[in-house]
Amino acid sequence: MPSVPPLVLVADDDPGVAVTLRLMIEALGCRVLLAADGDQAVAAIRSQPVGLLIADLNMPGKNAWDLAEVVRDARPGTPCWVCTGWPEELQDGDPRAAGFAGVLPKPFDLAAIRAVLSSAFPSAVSLD
Repeated sequence: MPSVPPLVLVADDDPGVAVTLRLMIEALGCRVLLAADGDQAVAAIRSQPVGLLIADLNMPGKNAWDLAEVVRDARPGTPCWVCTGWPEELQDGDPRAAGFAGVLPKPFDLAAIRAVLSSAFPSAVSLD
């Protein structure tokens, strides 16, 4: 019986960014669940088998920092990545100290997405 591809939760309030990221992740062999704001992301974290969170730094409702805390409580060990087009906004806080595995800069690059997915799911990501 074939295994179910891992589930990535993408939380971003910009629909164009979210869909672009979804298409890239799906092309690499993972399933994607989109959340348009932090509150939708919290509901997904608590109800779905999320194996990786990629969250926009600034969103309505809960932001990426808040979501990392929810993941730590609800799904310990699940990697969280923060994404942003404004890396200077991270100067006030250390993403790794907040529980993020790293920062994924916008605009997205397929090689960077592949690296994030490979670190979270070593045997499940297509390298083609």
